[in-house]
Amino acid sequence: MSRPFDICIVTGIFPPDTGGPAKFAEAFLNWGKLTGIKVAVISLTNKEDQIQNVPNSRITLISRQRRFVSRFVRSVLAIRSMMNQGVPILANGMFLETLIARYLGVPFLKYSTKIPGDIVWERARNSGVTRLGIDEFQTAKLSLRYRIFRTLFSASLRKSTSVVVPSSHLRKLAQTWGVRENNVNLIFNSIDLEHFAFNKNCGAEFDVMTVCRLVKWKGVEELVRACSELDLALAIIGDGPERESLERLSVELNARVTFFGEVDQSQLPELLTRASAFVLNSSFEATSYALIEARAIGLFSIARSNTGSEEVITHTFDGLLCGPETMNLHEALSVYKEDKAFVSKCVERARTDCETRFNQSSNFERIYNLVQTSRGFHQ
Repeated sequence: MSRPFDICIVTGIFPPDTGGPAKFAEAFLNWGKLTGIKVAVISLTNKEDQIQNVPNSRITLISRQRRFVSRFVRSVLAIRSMMNQGVPILANGMFLETLIARYLGVPFLKYSTKIPGDIVWERARNSGVTRLGIDEFQTAKLSLRYRIFRTLFSASLRKSTSVVVPSSHLRKLAQTWGVRENNVNLIFNSIDLEHFAFNKNCGAEFDVMTVCRLVKWKGVEELVRACSELDLALAIIGDGPERESLERLSVELNARVTFFGEVDQSQLPELLTRASAFVLNSSFEATSYALIEARAIGLFSIARSNTGSEEVITHTFDGLLCGPETMNLHEALSVYKEDKAFVSKCVERARTDCETRFNQSSNFERIYNLVQTSRGFHQ
């Protein structure tokens, strides 16, 4: 049976929504256009339902304005339609919808998943239900609502034929959620190195930049305070519920902080070149797109240890990691400010690392081949 598409990406968010899954879906769609691979996307939108048909691709967006049941059913049917046509599915979101779509009809169809993080912990943390870190949360006693959420999320991963994770940390977590070790595949998040081309002249306007959603666990408040203490100019790209309090703090400290809010992905390379260092101070990351993009462009990088960032940065070789066993954020920023020869060496090594480990062309091909070999029907 001929297939209308070579692969379908299922994701809860898609541009103009921001976040890793949205960025992955859009980048994979663009990669498909360049390589001749036909890619379909199923996602949600804040606008009305829409279907965008372009050569070799289709984007199906289901409105969040619908009642939950209507939206859920419509999403399940859209995914199931792709399955019925023999299109391999890669779920990077809407995991429960994909799981339900698998059970509609006989035989049960296979699908693959790509985990962006622990979505149960992220929802609990962002809603203020817990202040625990991601590792402590795994053994915490959960409310009935979150126990059900954990059970369903874990089931969707266990029923998938292959699971793609962007970090070793997530690989270990996936196994604690019941995914078999031989089903978990480590493939780092990756970027278009032509779009994020190396620039030796970064830093004309800002000392430090961060790109993230403004929520507490991203650690932006500590970054504002550290930059204020060291009189460093800071640029913050992103939005979120903490923005108002961060703006007030910046005024109270008389800190040199500029808030850009959300920006289009096409603007990001130029904005990044306006700073010379990039800080990702969040308490959890898989392999952050923003961190990799900044390193590819030519910014000195600082991030937290004991997160996925330590799989990106090699401490004191191509950047700095902050943590109890290394140094705090203030100390790391002081090194950046005072040792420009060290910074220059790290920047060159970081770009080389991006070219070898985080190259979008090679990593997307690995994901595509994995999904193709995992597709089909259960015997």
